[in-house]
Amino acid sequence: MTEETRNRALIVRGRYDLTVPERALIERGLLLADSLGKKEYACPILNARFVLMPAGTFMMGSPENEPDRCVDETLHQVTISKPFYMQTTEVTQGQWKKVMGGNPSCFKGDDNLPVEQVSWDDVQDFIERLNRQEGTVKYRLPTEAEWEYACRAGSTTAYCFGDDSGGLGEYAWYGDNSEDVTHPVGQKKPNAWGLYDMHGNVWEWVNDRYEDYSSGSVTDPESSSKGSDRVIRGGGWRYYAWSCRSAVRYNGPPDVRVNVLGFRLLSLSSHREIKSEVVTNEQVTSEKLKITSEKLKKLIRLGEEKGFITYDDLNDMLPSDVVSSDQIDDIIMFFIKKNIDIIDPDERETLIVNKPTTGETSRDRDFIAYNNGTVLDTRTNLMWAGEDNKFGINWADAESYCKNYRGGGYSDWRMPTLDELEELYKSENYENVIQITGWFVWASETRGSDAASFYFYDGSRDWYHQSNDSNGRALPVRSAK
Repeated sequence: MTEETRNRALIVRGRYDLTVPERALIERGLLLADSLGKKEYACPILNARFVLMPAGTFMMGSPENEPDRCVDETLHQVTISKPFYMQTTEVTQGQWKKVMGGNPSCFKGDDNLPVEQVSWDDVQDFIERLNRQEGTVKYRLPTEAEWEYACRAGSTTAYCFGDDSGGLGEYAWYGDNSEDVTHPVGQKKPNAWGLYDMHGNVWEWVNDRYEDYSSGSVTDPESSSKGSDRVIRGGGWRYYAWSCRSAVRYNGPPDVRVNVLGFRLLSLSSHREIKSEVVTNEQVTSEKLKITSEKLKKLIRLGEEKGFITYDDLNDMLPSDVVSSDQIDDIIMFFIKKNIDIIDPDERETLIVNKPTTGETSRDRDFIAYNNGTVLDTRTNLMWAGEDNKFGINWADAESYCKNYRGGGYSDWRMPTLDELEELYKSENYENVIQITGWFVWASETRGSDAASFYFYDGSRDWYHQSNDSNGRALPVRSAK
């Protein structure tokens, strides 16, 4: 166990949740044979496909003789050292609504249209909520280098398919064929790695701040903390063909919202999901898996019985085939999330006296706030989301948002009743732990085409047409077991 590994474990303490499948993988000895080698997977909340992008080296930017080249496209060698998964399409309006509730887009009428009019800051909020709902930390925006690497898909030409812009209409919606609107994602040809609309439809936010490229070779580059504008890539529905080239870079303030700008997600890979080509092809035998599983189960039982394990326990009992830092980190995170501390042997007596309360971040009279974004009302035994959806939303979308919410890893969230909302309001100190941003919160009761609502600023009830999406919010609730 290295000091670096211990430090990484301390950084994530209390912050990150493992998904139910991840926890099961660890409890069953990681089940490497079943979880490695996946070329694609689907995000369960978004119903979005992700495909594996292999590690590799490519030339980022454009050669000086490329037509319509811009001065900020300095050609340089970039190495992407780790595989990752890229969403096959831009995030759609339907996917946005599943996480955020409302739909800020200009062009509507089909949930498969790309979401637009979302700022870089909005996207960060979306990603945070998605990660929390799925109980993971793997989703983020791609870096600029990861985006161009995925767009090129092994090509060195101006576009993923070649240098002739005459073929762009087969791969992209842009100024010559879009009819000045966005189009449902995935209708054009994909690139060689199975990604759609990397050219055109909407520009895509990436993670980096805008700055000049390095002129030398780099590995896994990320922008510095200088400047504020963020990079956008890919071209859009109202732009010329040259703007859709693989190397083109634009930028904008992180709070700007325009109808030509959306995004797609990257998902981090891990030893549980991919098999690096660098790793040996030795087969994992069933007997080896059985031995690994039994040793890990024994270690887990020890931790559950004592409430902690020592680093000596971990070193003595860790299976011999669990050797990579990623594997060790995942095991440490598993223990942390079960509130089983990993300590030095001479800290045992202190830990037994001062064992922390499970998962809590704060208490405020009747409320317990947890590190997974949920809040328990001990008077009613109801668990609430720690914040509403933050956008104006109609009743049907609010109901869907509540049902699809996955805070804390639970799947039984629902829309609250009027009485439940009123009881929450009566507590007086709810606002210290639950953030409500709108005029009212939708309730589950309906009356014809109207639905019930509750005002938290004065405790009143009212009825609005279910299509009202201006000031209402969704606040998920569940019955705590």
